[in-house]
Formats: sequence, structure tokens, C-alpha cells
Amino acid sequence: MKKRITALFLAGALALTLSACGGVTTSQLPLLITEDTASTTSGGEEKPQAKPDSSKYEDTLIGLLTYMEDGKAIARDTERVTFEGDNIVIAENTTSFVQMSYKEIGAVNGYRYQFSYNGSTVQAEFYEFDPENLDEKGKSCLDSVREKGSFEVLDNEVPATLHPSEKYLMIYTDTKNDKKNEAQKKLAEELFLSFQK
Repeated sequence: MKKRITALFLAGALALTLSACGGVTTSQLPLLITEDTASTTSGGEEKPQAKPDSSKYEDTLIGLLTYMEDGKAIARDTERVTFEGDNIVIAENTTSFVQMSYKEIGAVNGYRYQFSYNGSTVQAEFYEFDPENLDEKGKSCLDSVREKGSFEVLDNEVPATLHPSEKYLMIYTDTKNDKKNEAQKKLAEELFLSFQK
């Protein structure tokens, strides 16, 4: 009888703990900490974030991803995903950073980040194209983004941003539409468009 009461008590305590925390949420994702996030949590004034010099990064997909991370536009779990030279090493069962099915849109490579920012889940996908050797899928995708700012995949219209070189494509999706999240999305787009310019 004593064991049953103890088990019920522990189960109740666990249920209270989970409900107080909201259960499994964005806490399992890498958290994007920006200068304005740090200043608002410490009570300081918000200040504009310094942008990295894009000319110091290689004109490769890893160079772009590193630039976007250094510019505080995206976040990755650096313990489970590492950049080693021209290689990306991903630990097993990592879901916050994955290689995408890039061939479906005619790209030569692509990765998706998932992270938490301002209490929401953000997904940012980056694709690399070879503009000199596009297949029909690649031509169709890039033409559509050039014309409409989006492309169709699996019967869905996906908003995207095309880099001026037409070598890179970014898809940025945030579950929250408040002023702070919209400003962060705008920063990500500005950084992306200024890469190697």
C-alpha cells in the first residue's frame, strides 16, 4: 500500500512539473540569442546588431551557413552538428539540423535549421544551385521565385528569397508573427542578400 501511495505521489508531481513547463516544447531546439534578446533580458536598451563582413567567408554553402550563424540570423546545436572544413558532421537522431531532399527542386545541396526564437519555432532552409548547370526542376524553381517570390512543391506554394547570384535560396518560416519576430526575419533576409556582395 505504501508503495502505491508513493508511486501515485511521484506520478502527480511529475504531471505538475510537465504541465507547469508546458510539456515538450521549443526547449529541445537550439535557442537563438541575439544582442537585443540579451539586452532585454538583462534590462538594458536594445541596440542594432553588428553584421559580419561577408567577404571573410568562402562563397560556399558552408560559408553562407557560417555567415548566417555569425550574424545571429539562425542557430544550430553546435554539440551535435559541426562544420569541419568542407564537411558537415551531423550526430545521429538530430532533427534541428538536417540535409534536405534538395534534388526535388533542382538544387545541388540543402540544409534545414530548426531553432527557438522569442518563444516560437523557426525553420530556415538554405539551398545551393549551380546556375550554369540547372536541370528543369532547378530552372522552374528559380524562375518562379524570380517572378513571384515563391515556388510550388508538393502542391504547396512556398515563399522563398533568391540570392542575387542565384546560387543560393532561402526559405524562412516563423510560427510567431509579432514585431520582434518580423524584425528578426527581416534581418535574416538582409544578411542572406548581402552575402558575398
